[in-house]
Amino acid sequence: MNQFDSVNSDLTPMGLVVTATSWLNIFGIVEFNPFMQSIVYLLTISWLSMQIYGYLKKQFKKKS
Repeated sequence: MNQFDSVNSDLTPMGLVVTATSWLNIFGIVEFNPFMQSIVYLLTISWLSMQIYGYLKKQFKKKS
């Protein structure tokens, strides 16, 4: 897990854009081809995973 200790989980412009694009795609406002849609979903999942990891890391540091 040492390689994940340096992961920056702050809100980044890239993560914000990818998540907003993903939601626009889900609501049907923006249409993508299936390849681009899968890339957007993978980026969204990875960004949200980093957010969850950063949150959990902060919570465990508070308890220690």
